Amino acid sequence: MKLNSWLFLATALCSPALNAQVSLPAVPSGPVAVDAGPHHRTWQTVKVTLDDRGQQVTTTNSYVELATGMNVWSETEWKWVAASDQIELVNGGAVAARTQQKLIFLPNLNDREPPINLFLPDGKPLRSQIVGLAYTERDTGKSVFISELKDSVGQLVGRNQIVYPDAFESIKADVRFTVTQCYFEQDVIIREQIPSPAELGLNPKTARLEVWTEFFDEPQPEKSIGAILRNDGDTDRDDSLSFGSMRMIGGKSFSLDGEMAAGGLEPLRGNGLQNAKEWQVIDGMTFLIESVPYWDAFHLIDALPARAVAWKMDAKSKERLAANARPGKRHKPISVAQSSPAHAPSSPTEQPARMAAAKAPARQRGVLLDYILINSTQTNFTFKGDTTYHATNYVALYGTTTLEGGTVAKGIKHDGGPYTGTFIVYGAFDCRTSPYRPAIFTAADDDTVGDVIAGSTSTPTNLYRGSLWFDTTNSVLLDNVCIRYAVTGCSIKTTPSPALRNMQLEHCYTALEKFLSNGSFRNILIDQSTVAIRGWSANLTAEHLTTDGTTLFFQSSTNANYPTSADNLEQ
Repeated sequence: MKLNSWLFLATALCSPALNAQVSLPAVPSGPVAVDAGPHHRTWQTVKVTLDDRGQQVTTTNSYVELATGMNVWSETEWKWVAASDQIELVNGGAVAARTQQKLIFLPNLNDREPPINLFLPDGKPLRSQIVGLAYTERDTGKSVFISELKDSVGQLVGRNQIVYPDAFESIKADVRFTVTQCYFEQDVIIREQIPSPAELGLNPKTARLEVWTEFFDEPQPEKSIGAILRNDGDTDRDDSLSFGSMRMIGGKSFSLDGEMAAGGLEPLRGNGLQNAKEWQVIDGMTFLIESVPYWDAFHLIDALPARAVAWKMDAKSKERLAANARPGKRHKPISVAQSSPAHAPSSPTEQPARMAAAKAPARQRGVLLDYILINSTQTNFTFKGDTTYHATNYVALYGTTTLEGGTVAKGIKHDGGPYTGTFIVYGAFDCRTSPYRPAIFTAADDDTVGDVIAGSTSTPTNLYRGSLWFDTTNSVLLDNVCIRYAVTGCSIKTTPSPALRNMQLEHCYTALEKFLSNGSFRNILIDQSTVAIRGWSANLTAEHLTTDGTTLFFQSSTNANYPTSADNLEQ
């Protein structure tokens, strides 16, 4: 009986007269999220069609969307929900409550209480307040504040920035905080020329320009001490700081007239300097001290508008500074900055300061000094060879990142900002590709490999952020990888002597980029790219490197060297 029923159903489905009446089961027309975590969301599309015999054919298309800090845990819905970097005005101040790291901004940057209250993804508090700008002589230890904080009421600018305008005594400078799903950034933006160290009796060639920020009730970070090589051959101490669920990565100083309008996770480029960081406990107080050599930064500062008011230092202050020398030992700078008259006591009827939303100010010159705390909880990630990935924002990878052969990773369109990457490796890297199973990094609109991304145009005509970058002191071997349509195909910052081999880079603006130290390229094909190789103070060698359709083969941006003989090149 069962057999006869099955035969009847099969006959009916195959009958031309009845086939047109068979309806397909209802399925969602677009992608559906079927899984989520703190840094990912899995999308699935199910399509049901009929084959030539009228039988249903089910096709499942899925990919994994990646972005560090993508989701937050909802206690009410008991699941991961989309994060948002939107800052909201609350009780006169501002709050960012929908990212994995939470922030509370007090209205006045010069409040008696710490005005910046950061709660790390693991819930630990990290409260801070900028103290001032200082000069410190590297050899003598003489240290002086050239400007300290004054009252400044914050403004909400755009979706995710708080700006405290004109926040320093005697020097025109703003303070800006940026909240993203991935990181938190503090920027001190100097808007006019500042006094030379010579005006204070210090040596401009050995003085460091510093930003001092005090931290309160902080979790003590894991600290490793490194060094930054400066232009004069000296080295500055540079502390690497880990607070568990967030890490402080290398800060930068650069002109806002340059390529980058904000700091972010981008590496240094043309006019930038790397900030040295020191985490110091002085007289029971904890400070983050960021510094750059004044002499290296002079060309940036000198390009700013002239000061409206002359800066003066009286004889008594100069005597105090002369007696301030403590070679080899950190101490808090003495205060000699010019100050405004003391504020009159507030009346009982005076209303407390309140933040308000404001339009972004007109673009103006500035020199920016930043620090960045990045979410470091995306650890020990494996790019699986049977999976397609779609990065919709930065993907910050810590621990050991494993790249399997067969991986397809796609990135979003370049938005016209910095020449940014997407997948940034900050830890160890394990490449498990092979000649017949390479990994491919490409555009979200490239449908020729991997699963199709929802909304794909199928025509990747612009530059994308689907590239692989390295900011790690671990060794790196990148082998059997293809990168397509990227703004910068592969960028390597702090990695010593990386080895890149058996790679194809197609339709990139800049195919390969190396910062500092050495790098070697072997058996590389670069096709239809504007710049094949760009070096930033790096020594690069190559074997069997072929380019076709490249506008500029090698670009030395800051004293890079490319001594490879022509026998190893083909154009």
